[in-house]
Amino acid sequence: IEEAAEAAKSVDVAVVFVGEPSTISGEAASRSDIRLPGAQERLITRIAATRTPTVVVIVTGRPLDVTAWIDDVAAAVVVWHGGTEAAAAIIDVLL
Repeated sequence: IEEAAEAAKSVDVAVVFVGEPSTISGEAASRSDIRLPGAQERLITRIAATRTPTVVVIVTGRPLDVTAWIDDVAAAVVVWHGGTEAAAAIIDVLL
């Protein structure tokens, strides 16, 4: 996380990809906590604290609770689990 934050200080815009694997957001994969798993929220908060404009791309299969960090970032894009052209579509949206 600290290495990513240091790198974010030297760019014009930081793009942070986060989310859930399809194995925990598909059918029969209920969770009681719908925040990002692991240290992803800490990563977002730390990069946003560098004051570099931060865009978060959330790859998921369900709506997630983003209230802990959404006000700290410049933009957020939600991307549902995609197919073979998902990467190209995400790039088109970001550019």
